[in-house]
Amino acid sequence: MLILSAGIYRSGSTWMFNVARKLRPDAEVVKVHGPHEDRECDMVLTSRRDPVTMMASLVRFGCKDPWHDLSESLRFYRHWSKHPKLAYDMSFEDMVADKPKTVRELATALGSTMDPEEVLSMVEAMKPPPEGIDPLTNLHWNHVTSDDPSSTHPLTPDEIARVRAHHP
Repeated sequence: MLILSAGIYRSGSTWMFNVARKLRPDAEVVKVHGPHEDRECDMVLTSRRDPVTMMASLVRFGCKDPWHDLSESLRFYRHWSKHPKLAYDMSFEDMVADKPKTVRELATALGSTMDPEEVLSMVEAMKPPPEGIDPLTNLHWNHVTSDDPSSTHPLTPDEIARVRAHHP
């Protein structure tokens, strides 16, 4: 079984990928972002996030062109959210508010027999490497950019309004 974890940038996609890996150790779970990575698979998972907090996270993460990355991410989401094999669409905000519930929902979508609480404990115990990217978990050294995932820092009010105007 091949599962594509096709979440968009800065939307909890790596967390979702790791939860899916643990929930379905019998499957191949591949983390992808763009439509160009679409391939024959059994299931697709995707994730989404409010464009304003995504933009703030892209800026904090150090993206060279966050406006481009935001637009690209939303284009990617439009592709994956309409995929015929879509099994689960994760809201970043819902995941942050209730991770146990999100893991249970993913377990149901994936037909997993693993204990969701045990899986959540395993994923929460994962730590990013001190530098680079962990090839197994896909965690980056600077993966989490804020303790407050709803933060709009460092965006100005004008930038927030611009994001809202272009990506309501």
